[in-house]
Amino acid sequence: MKNIRTKGFTLIELLVVIAIIGVLSSVVLASLNSARNKGKDAAIKEGVQQMRSLMALEYNDTGTYTALEPGRWFYSTADCAASFSGTYAANARTICSNLFSNTSGSGSVLFIGNAVDPVGKFAIMVLLNSKNTYYCAGSSGATSDIETGGWGSPGCYGNP
Repeated sequence: MKNIRTKGFTLIELLVVIAIIGVLSSVVLASLNSARNKGKDAAIKEGVQQMRSLMALEYNDTGTYTALEPGRWFYSTADCAASFSGTYAANARTICSNLFSNTSGSGSVLFIGNAVDPVGKFAIMVLLNSKNTYYCAGSSGATSDIETGGWGSPGCYGNP
């Protein structure tokens, strides 16, 4: 009797190849998710800088930040829609909504205000995606990335 072998792969070989492809694809997807969060964090930082520029325009026009500084936490885009007044309110609402579109949306995401001087100073704090860190920018021009609870860091609530 002649031994006839057909050319092809065995079931074990196919399963090994599929397993390797699965592991590689999960590594690639994890890297993409990390890169996506870093990109969103960069967009958040840019939005904070835009808001800070808008606050400077408000202060230049009125001598105060109070129209754009509600002194509160924002939890959703609905909060953005009802929180600003004055000449630059529409711009502030747009920037605020854009900040929310780049955050994970969990917990206290955005704060505009300060503990020092509501008329002459401001702080903007936004929760970043890639780590448990807030990005702060204040009226002094200072910015910092802080772990939750470091409110006295430059640019933050206690040190605008």
